[in-house]
Amino acid sequence: MRPKLTLYSLLFCSIMASAPAYAVETAEPNEPDTVVVSIDSLAIVEKYVQALQAIVYQRDSTDIQDSLATVKLNPYFFQLLSTPTLYNAPMKQELESGDDSISGDPQLRRLQAINKTLAGLYVSHPWLISQTEANLKEQTAIRDDVKDKMKSENNLSDKVAAGTLTPTVDEKIEVKTRRPNFWKLNGSTSLNFTQFYYSDNWAGGENRYTGQTTLNVSANYNDEKRLTWNNNLVMQLGFTTSKTDKRRAFRPTSNLLQYTTNAGLKAIKTWSYTAQVVIKTQIVPQYNPNTDEAVLDIFSPMSVNIAPGMSYSFAYGKKKKFTGNLNIAPLSYNIQYVQRDNLVTRYGVRAGHHSAHSFGPNILLNYTWPITKNVNWRSRIYWFSNLHLTSVDWQNTVVFTINKYLTSTLFVNPVFDDRSLQWKGKHGYLRMQENLALGLTYTFNK
Repeated sequence: MRPKLTLYSLLFCSIMASAPAYAVETAEPNEPDTVVVSIDSLAIVEKYVQALQAIVYQRDSTDIQDSLATVKLNPYFFQLLSTPTLYNAPMKQELESGDDSISGDPQLRRLQAINKTLAGLYVSHPWLISQTEANLKEQTAIRDDVKDKMKSENNLSDKVAAGTLTPTVDEKIEVKTRRPNFWKLNGSTSLNFTQFYYSDNWAGGENRYTGQTTLNVSANYNDEKRLTWNNNLVMQLGFTTSKTDKRRAFRPTSNLLQYTTNAGLKAIKTWSYTAQVVIKTQIVPQYNPNTDEAVLDIFSPMSVNIAPGMSYSFAYGKKKKFTGNLNIAPLSYNIQYVQRDNLVTRYGVRAGHHSAHSFGPNILLNYTWPITKNVNWRSRIYWFSNLHLTSVDWQNTVVFTINKYLTSTLFVNPVFDDRSLQWKGKHGYLRMQENLALGLTYTFNK
């Protein structure tokens, strides 16, 4: 009998929770003690009768569990159906959320709706509230044990703290601190050969072989703060066979040894205070055909220019591909040295002396322009004048890359130098050398 009575009670509560057939009417707000409740009795009776009929039908069924499963009990609305009470959850929800956002969980949506309804009741009809949540707790109407937080027996944070993050290895670990390497080494070397053949009945021409090797190496220091030190070494040496020269089988065609060093201290932005030294001479001696009279030799002549000044670095173009460096020295010191006695007077040195000294402005411009992916133009312009004599050396190297090791190189070198009458010709003191070669090239960077 007791299970049936409990079932009837729960059924009645469910009916009351789902029945929208009652309303609460109150007197004026100044009379909070006067409450008039109007109930639609007919609707409640109809629902109650329908529920009783369903229970009678379920009572006659053989499976009591199935009958109980069909009755949907909903205890979540007890706050709305019980005595109007001031709960903490509705006020906390209104203060913390500040918006009407709805959770995606069905149960949370139900709780939010209940809290929203109660909050509206507190605002519109505060005189209906007869007790608080604290009063219910004193009556033990609300269980406190269900609010106890579950505690984990294993605290993972304690286990991590008790361990160590240092890797354990069998071998001893030795930590070495290395200073950054501010040096960059790069350069290229090439080797080119050319063959000329003419038959006996060919008018003019001479069978010969030519070869040329070029080495261009740079070692640059930059601490990325203030100090720079750039060093560049260029060596060009080429030979050709000649049947007209009975004394020597090979004659030099390219004969250059050039070293440039530049130390800089950053001044502002791309400007630096610099001290530059340029040394230029030959590698092997060169003679007039069929004689032992040398016209060039190592250190004969040799020019040394010492130029303190300022340097400007630049990069132009959309992708900053045209890059270079301009070194300007308002006053530089130039030495022209000739070691061979018979060549002293040929290169602006007085008889009985081996060197000539002069002062004057100096400009050195280096720039690189990768015209296309396979075409690169590298140029060097050197100018010095003692306000009486002038020397201009413009070296242009255009490299056409065929593949990683095979390249074609065009070298054009116009020179103007009026220090010696030996160099005066059809175009005055303007001289020119040019060669186009195909050969092997190896480039390295470190």
